[in-house]
Amino acid sequence: MYMAVDCGDTIVFDDMTHVGIYRGSEWGERVFCKSCGASLVWRMQDGSGSGVSIHAFDDPSQFELTNQWFIDKKPANYALANKTHEFTEAECIAMFAPEGDG
Repeated sequence: MYMAVDCGDTIVFDDMTHVGIYRGSEWGERVFCKSCGASLVWRMQDGSGSGVSIHAFDDPSQFELTNQWFIDKKPANYALANKTHEFTEAECIAMFAPEGDG
């Protein structure tokens, strides 16, 4: 489960030596640590938005989880304790994919 905090378009890396980028779709990409493979950021390729993994921070408990994406793909063996907005795969693609993609 990837948990992230919305950071808009404000993420900047001073040194990309240990940072890799994987383009998982026509519009989104994951930024990860080349040393351990941990996902650090999910972002739009056009720079319009990004989310930083809450586990990249010293205290991940400081963040409230408010949204669940691709809820229809979630494994049945977990549930968050708090109420969240839930978005299906189709809703996510409609929000983020360029016109004509999907």
